[in-house]
Amino acid sequence: MWNWLRRRTKPQAKPKQSDLKGAPSSPRTKTYSANTGYVYQYVYRGYREISEVGSGTEYVFSVTRDRKNSFPIKIRLLDSALASCAAGAGRELLKAEYYALAKMTLFDALDSVADENELQMPLAPQGTELEQHLRTLGRI
Repeated sequence: MWNWLRRRTKPQAKPKQSDLKGAPSSPRTKTYSANTGYVYQYVYRGYREISEVGSGTEYVFSVTRDRKNSFPIKIRLLDSALASCAAGAGRELLKAEYYALAKMTLFDALDSVADENELQMPLAPQGTELEQHLRTLGRI
């Protein structure tokens, strides 16, 4: 009887998994008070390898400032910028430092840009910006 019932129920379609990797199993909402006066809440969604613009890694954060409308912020750490940053550091950067650079770039964007539409464009920091972030983190 139970076999018959199992055959009668349709298997539910699994939600399509995003191509993002490294997302936490239980995402935490964090808060950031920006210099623009807004208080943002953000959640780390994961990263993916990119190759269309240049090779590198894209980190995705979901951000809101009114708890109703959220929008993604994509931060692209291009290999060319990371190579110049690693040369400035005198060593190969760790994957944890990549995430730290993406998060510092997110904070820098939230501090300097008040318009949500400008934040929705993918951000690609250059080598000098990445070196400054590493200095702030005490990694150079």
